[in-house]
Formats: sequence, structure tokens, C-alpha cells
Amino acid sequence: MIFLTIFCSILFLFRVITPETNVQAADSIGDKKVRLIVRFKKHTTYGLRQNIAKTNGATISEGLKLPDTFILNIPENVKDKVLAALNKNFFIDYAEEDAVAESLEIPNDPNFSNQWGMQIINASSAWDVVKGSNNVDIAIVDTGVNIFKAR
Repeated sequence: MIFLTIFCSILFLFRVITPETNVQAADSIGDKKVRLIVRFKKHTTYGLRQNIAKTNGATISEGLKLPDTFILNIPENVKDKVLAALNKNFFIDYAEEDAVAESLEIPNDPNFSNQWGMQIINASSAWDVVKGSNNVDIAIVDTGVNIFKAR
């Protein structure tokens, strides 16, 4: 009896705190889909993940190597609405578009020779192409861009 009470309480809680977006799934095969990377909170069950995806017009297509992290597919025309709803959801740590990121240019770094990755991609050929400014602060962020991935 206690188990049933706890289960019903969790089910009720889920309905109360899960925002609904009323997104309709794409009707035709030709509709462009967008991939979202979604990390659920640690103890979110399989059924709850499926329910959240369905409520937002999404399908879970694959799991990632990161714990509790999955790819959701949604129609492109509702991306912003679904992302906003998912990021407000109590059971989700974060949701973001699975977009391709490209590095654009190499900064004039005095420690360039110590950066082995720059040597591998032959970045020195682009060293003097871009002119900078002394008034600009630059931060290097490891984007995780895979430059060798085929398109």
C-alpha cells in the first residue's frame, strides 16, 4: 500500500511540475528535424524520460556515453519552444541543440609552439591572415571541435 501511495504521489508530482508545450510532431517525412542533447537528472526513470519526450513532441533516438544523456529529435520549427520547456523541466539538468561548431581563427598566442594540436592541424599557415587589436581580451575555450570528422 505504501508503494502504491508513493508511486501515485510521484505520478501526480510529475504532472504538476512538467510543463507541457503541446507540440505536434512533424506530419511529413520531409520536415527537417533538429537533434537536441538532453541530460536528465540522475534517477529519472526510462518511462519518465519517454513521457517528457512525448509531451514535447520529441523522440529519443539514442543514448550518449555521458550518464543520463540522450539525443532527442524534434521538428525544426518548434526548436526554441521545446528547448525552453525542457530547460524549465524539473527532471532535466540541461537541454541544448546538437549543433556543429567550427573554429574560425587562431589567436596570436606567444605559446603557440607549445600547443601540439595547432601543429597537427597546420594552423601556422593561417597565423598572419587575421589582424588583431590590443583592446581585445581573448579567452581560449576548448570547444571539443573534431576537425577530422567527415561531413
